[in-house]
Amino acid sequence: MSNHGSDPYRSSRNTRSPGPPMQRSDRNGRSRSPYGNSIGQTYPSDPYAPHQQYAHSTVSSSNHHSGTPKRQHRRPNDHSYQSRKTNSTTTSSMYQDGDPLPSYAAPQQRNEEGMGFLPHDNIVMDMDDSIPLHTKEATKSPDTPMDVRKRRRCCCRIGCKKLVAIAFVFIALVVLVWYFVWPRAFEMDLSTVGLYGNSTNQFTTTDNQITRFQTQWNVSMVADNKDNWVPTHVASLELGIFDHDTGIKIANASTGSFVLNAKALKPITFVATIDFLRGTNAPTMDDLIKSCAPQPDQKTQASLNLLFQVTYHISGFIWSYQTQSTSAYFLCPQ
Repeated sequence: MSNHGSDPYRSSRNTRSPGPPMQRSDRNGRSRSPYGNSIGQTYPSDPYAPHQQYAHSTVSSSNHHSGTPKRQHRRPNDHSYQSRKTNSTTTSSMYQDGDPLPSYAAPQQRNEEGMGFLPHDNIVMDMDDSIPLHTKEATKSPDTPMDVRKRRRCCCRIGCKKLVAIAFVFIALVVLVWYFVWPRAFEMDLSTVGLYGNSTNQFTTTDNQITRFQTQWNVSMVADNKDNWVPTHVASLELGIFDHDTGIKIANASTGSFVLNAKALKPITFVATIDFLRGTNAPTMDDLIKSCAPQPDQKTQASLNLLFQVTYHISGFIWSYQTQSTSAYFLCPQ
């Protein structure tokens, strides 16, 4: 019996190895000859080394005539091939059909005799998922400076920082212009009050003890536009004269439209018409009679406590401003 048949640990498989022919010839540390199919050096103690005999083959006519060195090609002898086939069949009969063979893929499986991992010449190691899959993150190319600049552009091909700076400058300009252009209420200072034209102070008393006071006053005031940086377009000014003690209105006046220059002083004249009707014993009428009516006994003229209220109507604005000035010792014009 040959060495193959007497080895109880050698197993042979009838399946064809998935590896290339080069792997079958390179097992057990033997290398192929670069000039033919001859095997390397073998030793008698190697139980797995096949004993092969090769016969000399004739050299082709092309190599003979071309002058190239002759190479001896060996091919296996028929007798040796049949002997190996018989030994392989005898060895494979040692395993039952249902017994699983040891495998590299499942070395943890052991048979009943305690046998586990056995070396096989024709098994190729599996290399599953040795190369990582390409993901979007792995294949994504790094951003270039041009891509970063394009991404930072917010609107109209302008960068975000530049856009914020432009917005800040625009808001600052709007606030600055608003500060200088926005109209402010100018001051009105009372100057003089006199009778308008040929007007006189007239008091008329009816049978019902009702007294009526009629006259026209020429009220002069000065407009001071020092708080405005631009000219102020005034639609109209309304003047109201009140008794400061009782809060009753006794006269009113108004002006037309005009333009008040910036940082300028301008005199404003109101023609106030008084047509006041009250009972003789009313506090306001009593004050007017004591101050404005002629005194036959040449007594000292009494003063009035009046409130002058001016309402501003500036062009382009729907709201209005008001200023007030008080004259606690106003002497009625005679």
